[in-house]
Formats: sequence, structure tokens, C-alpha cells
Amino acid sequence: MLPKTPEADFKRDANNPFVEASMNYELVHIEGYVNIVFRNEVAYKLTKKAIDTLIEHHKEVYCVDAVNTYDWPDGEQWCKKLHEDFIQAIDKFVFRTDVSALEGLEEDGTGELLNGRSNEVKEEILSLMKLPRPRALDVM
Repeated sequence: MLPKTPEADFKRDANNPFVEASMNYELVHIEGYVNIVFRNEVAYKLTKKAIDTLIEHHKEVYCVDAVNTYDWPDGEQWCKKLHEDFIQAIDKFVFRTDVSALEGLEEDGTGELLNGRSNEVKEEILSLMKLPRPRALDVM
């Protein structure tokens, strides 16, 4: 689940946190394809649609929240650089796992990686959306 909007635009409902969550978050289906199978390893890459979805989310939600997190003197330039770095990283993203993941896909039929591998992919993708540390202030 990813936020639909920047946090500042969240719809609040103190009486019902489930309604609040459904109004502010959405399920994002991330698709990939087998890029290469070599010996006992499979390499997956994200589809163009998945990459475009993640890039749009990063620009429209994540970067806006990141700029609002700190009082950056050059926030717009910093955000632009952050977004460019993310685009490069997500375009190059490859998830590698053992070949047994293919067997599990065929048996289960859901198209989801088994044995917690889907969570590994999610964590790796979310780790690409990271805030750099603010610049150190000059101490006198």
C-alpha cells in the first residue's frame, strides 16, 4: 500500500481509522517478468507499467512529502535530484532469487512470489525511496 496523496493532503477521520486509511492509501500492484534464468538463479525486472506507476508516485507524493519534511533552502533542486536518482535506480532494479520461485509460481497460480519473496521485493523497492540526510550546518 502506498499513500494516494502527500501527507499534508490526507483526509482525516478520527472516528474511523479504517475509513481514513482507505481514503488515503491505495494498493499498488507491481508486476515483473523473468529477465533471465541462469543455473539456479532467476532475475526479474519490473514491467514498464510498474516502473511508470512507481515514478509517478515518487514524483507526486514522495517528493512532495520529502520537501515538506525539512526546511530545505534549495528544496526544489534537491527534490529534482532525488527524483532523477530514483528514476535511474528503479529503471535498473533487478530482483534475483533461486529458481524454485518459478516452480512456486506455476503451482500456486496467483502470480505472486512465494515464501516471503514478494515482501523482499517490496522492501527493496521502498528502500529506493529514501531521504538523504540534510546538509550539515556550518558550526562556528
